[in-house]
Amino acid sequence: MDFEVLSAERNLWQVKTFDKISQTLGLSEKLDNLESSPEDSQKNVIVFGMTQAGKTCMLLAVAGIAFEHQEYVETLLRAGQQKGNSSTSTAIIYHKTTKDNFGISYVSNDEETSQPVFFSSDNEFKEKLVAIRQKVEANQHPDARLNIYIPSKYFANTQTKHNFNIIDLPGAGSRNTKEFTHVEMLRSRYFNAAHVKIIVCSIEDVQSLQNPNDMKMLLPESDVRTWQALRTEYILVLTSSYSMESIKKYFSVPKSMRTQSFEEALADKIKSEVIMPFGENFNLEVFPFDVGESFETLCRSLNKEDRLEVENLRNKTIERLTSSIEHRKGNSLLSTIEKMNDRFKIASQKQKREIEAKKLSLEKKLNSLLKDKGTKEEKLGNLEESRSNINNQLNELEACKSKVELANSFFSFDKPSINNILWQHLTKTKLKDKDRSNYLNALKESLIQKEAEQRRRIIEALNATG
Repeated sequence: MDFEVLSAERNLWQVKTFDKISQTLGLSEKLDNLESSPEDSQKNVIVFGMTQAGKTCMLLAVAGIAFEHQEYVETLLRAGQQKGNSSTSTAIIYHKTTKDNFGISYVSNDEETSQPVFFSSDNEFKEKLVAIRQKVEANQHPDARLNIYIPSKYFANTQTKHNFNIIDLPGAGSRNTKEFTHVEMLRSRYFNAAHVKIIVCSIEDVQSLQNPNDMKMLLPESDVRTWQALRTEYILVLTSSYSMESIKKYFSVPKSMRTQSFEEALADKIKSEVIMPFGENFNLEVFPFDVGESFETLCRSLNKEDRLEVENLRNKTIERLTSSIEHRKGNSLLSTIEKMNDRFKIASQKQKREIEAKKLSLEKKLNSLLKDKGTKEEKLGNLEESRSNINNQLNELEACKSKVELANSFFSFDKPSINNILWQHLTKTKLKDKDRSNYLNALKESLIQKEAEQRRRIIEALNATG
C-alpha cells in the first residue's frame, strides 16, 4: 500500500471520527477537508482589524522586512491611499522573491494561481495596485486574493522561511463605502479557512474590542461575544503599545532609578489596562507591539541605550508571535477537537449562566408567592382574631341582654295585679274605711321602699359582674 493510499485512509478516518464525536455531543460542526499531513502543510493565518490599526506594518515586520525599509514598503503598498481608508484593497499574501522588482500573481476562487508578473519600476507596481483597487470599488475584482512578491533586498538578513501563509485582509470601518461588499465577501471566505486569526488593534482603541457593535464589523456573529476566550483560534496584537503615556513616563526616569525593565513595565501596563478590564473570560495571547511612525517617533526621543532596549523587545515580540503561530496545529483532527473544546466550554458557560438566570427568576417568583402567602395567612389570622373578638363581643352582648332582661323582670310590676292583691288583702281584713285607707298607703310606701332596695341590690350585682 503506497503513501497516497495511506494518507487518504488516514484523512477519511479523521473525518469519520470527528463526525462521530460531533454526533455524540449533538454538535452541528462537520469537517469537509482535513489535511492528511498537518505537520508539514502550511497554515493559513489571517490578519484583520479596523482601518489604520497598523496591520500591514505589523505583518511586514513579521514577514521579515528590515526595519529601515518598512516605511518605504508600506507606503508603496498603500499606493497613495489616504489616511482613514484601508491601505489593503483585497486579500493579500506577501512573498519574498529573488527578483529585483515587485511582482503580482492572482489566485482565483478555485485556488488556481496565475504566473507572477514583475514590474519594471516601483511606480508601475504602484499604478497596478491603484487599478486593482478601482476594480474592487466597482465590484469587478473576480479573484480571491493577490500574491505580492517583495524583492529580497528589503528583507532582514536573519529572516527565515515560515511554515504559514499570512493573509492581509482590508481593514473594517473604512470611509470608502465602495469597499464594503468586497470586504464582507473576503471576511466570510477566509474566516472559515483560517487556522489562526490575528486581531490587530491600536492600544488607543482597545476599548472598542469590548463593544459588540464594533466587533460585528470584524467577526462572524457567532464569535462577537466569545472570541476573547477562543485561545486556539485568536491572537491579539496591540500596536502603538510603546507610545502609551505611561511608557513615555517610564523613559523619563533615569535608568539607574528604574525598578523594572522596559519589558516588565510594558507587561504590567498591558495586564492592568487591557487584560483585566476584559474580565475572567479573557484567555488570549497578547502581543504588545509598535511599528511605523509611532515607533520611529519614540526611538528618536530615546538615548542609544534605551533605543536598543526598545528595538530588542520589538524583535523579541516578533519572534514570540511567529513561534506562537508556528506551534499552533493545522487543520488536523486534534486541533479541530481542541477548537471544538474551547467552543463547547463557552457554550456550557453560556448555558450555565442562562440556567442560573432562570433559577434566580424562579426563586424570585417563589419568594414573591411565599411572601404573598404569608401576607394572606397574616390577613387570615387577623380575620380569625377579628371573628373571635366579634364572637366575644356577641357573647358579652348576650350576657348583657340576659342581665337587662333579668333586671326588667325585677322592675316590671303589673299595677293592676298589685292593686288586686292589695284589695283582696284589705277585703279580708275587717278595717274601717279610714283605717283601710291608711293601711293601704302604708303598704304602698313599704312596697316602694322594698322596690328601691331591690333595685339597689340588682344594680350592685350587675356592677359586680362586669
